[in-house]
Amino acid sequence: MATSSLGINLGISYDQFSSKETIMNTEVKTNINTFGVNVGFSYFIKGKGQKSDK
Repeated sequence: MATSSLGINLGISYDQFSSKETIMNTEVKTNINTFGVNVGFSYFIKGKGQKSDK
């Protein structure tokens, strides 16, 4: 948290996808690999506490 109401989000991701299919008697293989980096900010709003009836 940068302050009590502001946060910084960091992330790293890796995705892999593969498929195999046959099209017109020809086998087709697909392999996809991706790598990503994420950066974000979060802002938290504080609400007033509720009073309980006793």
